[in-house]
Order: sequence, then C-alpha cells, then structure tokens
Amino acid sequence: LILMFATHVLKTEWMTHPEWIIDITLGGQTLSAILARACDSCIGIFAFITGYSWQEGFDKKKPFARIIGLYISYWVALMAFCLPIRFLVTYGTTGTFQLVHAWNELALSLLAVESPSVSYCWYISFFALAVLTYRPSMLLLKKLRMNGLAESVLLCVVGIAMRFVTRGINMVVPIPDLLMSVLSHYFQWMPVVLIGSLAKRDRLMERLDRLVQYAVGKKIKPWVAVAIAVVVLLIKVFMQAVLNIYSNLDTFF
Repeated sequence: LILMFATHVLKTEWMTHPEWIIDITLGGQTLSAILARACDSCIGIFAFITGYSWQEGFDKKKPFARIIGLYISYWVALMAFCLPIRFLVTYGTTGTFQLVHAWNELALSLLAVESPSVSYCWYISFFALAVLTYRPSMLLLKKLRMNGLAESVLLCVVGIAMRFVTRGINMVVPIPDLLMSVLSHYFQWMPVVLIGSLAKRDRLMERLDRLVQYAVGKKIKPWVAVAIAVVVLLIKVFMQAVLNIYSNLDTFF
C-alpha cells in the first residue's frame, strides 16, 4: 500500500506546475518521477502473491464462479463511483456528456479491457485469463520436470519472447489495439503469477527466511529490513534511470 501510494502521488503528470514542488533532476528526469517508477512494483507483488496463494488454494472446479464474482464486485464499484464521476467531469469540462463516446467507454469499462474511467481495470480481464490458463500452465511446467530456478528463467524468457513476437506480428499483420493490450499484459504478468506458485511449491520464502535469520541472527532488526528494501529500490532506480529498462526485465527483477 505504501508503494502504491508513493507511485501515484510522486508522479508529476497530474501537477499543473511540478517545478513549484520538486526541482531536483537526474539525467533530465525529476527525482519524484524516478522514485515513482522505483516504487512501481505493486502489480508485480500482487501477481506474485496471487500465484503463491493459488498453489494450494486454487479451486479448479469453479474457475468461472471466481471470475464472475470478481466482475460483479468490479461492476458495482464501476457503476457506483467511477463512471458517474467520469461523466460529471466530462460534462463540467465540455458542457455535454458526449453520449456516443460515453457508450463506447461504458462497453470497454464493463469488459474491463481498457477504460479512461478506470485506468487499471485491465487487471480484471487479465485475472480472468489467468484463472482460465493457470492449471494448464502448471501442468505443462510439471511435465517439463525442471527445477524451480530453471522453470522461473524459462517463464521469464518465454514472457519476454512472446511480447516481442506479438509486436513483430503486429508490424506485419495489424492486431487490434485492445487485443494487443490484452496480450501484452498477459505475457508480462502471467509468468509472475506462475513464478509465485513455484515459490510456494518449493517453499522458497521459508528457505529465504531461514537464510536471513542465519545471516543476521534469530531476530531480524527493523533497520536490516529497511536497508534491504532501500538497496532493492536503488537497484531498480539504476535499472530504469541508467539502463533505461522498463519492461519485463524490470518486472521480473
């Protein structure tokens, strides 16, 4: 939650005069923008935790019930808050509701593919695809008979490769923007979900916990945890600001 708050608040796009607030720049980028991207790990963390919990708690008999339940909750929030506010803002800005665009936007919002009203609604449709493809993906990994590390590396490589493949196909045979968006999100985040399941299967977190306890003592000092988090964020800042790596490599890191 702290990372999510920092990611959105530190972005300067919504500020009318960001130079009044932050005037520190590094490599032509404001420090706030660099820190915002450094904290932008919320979706990756949530995807990892999703896969981690699915390893033992996934109900393979009722996948559609899980999807429908999530969509119903999303639709309630959409109708009660997001769309009314969006339409009121549009009316206050233009003096009209722009009915044609409003209906198109409503359809996209209900499908949770892409919407100006709810910028991160795409995660709902991604979640639906993840639920439908999770079991077949895990069964395929099981048949490969590889260790967890090799499987994780394979997932990273396949995810990155498929994003390049879809972009290459799009250059030859244009793919509709909405479908391209769905495929891009799926190949970026589904490997993270699967890696989370592999971590649970191999008890990676328990092994890391024992390693850390052995390294710093039986009780982890709070400053040690903070120091580790700061180091991770600094490495991420280096990857983004210096190496200009923003896509899958940064996500899987």
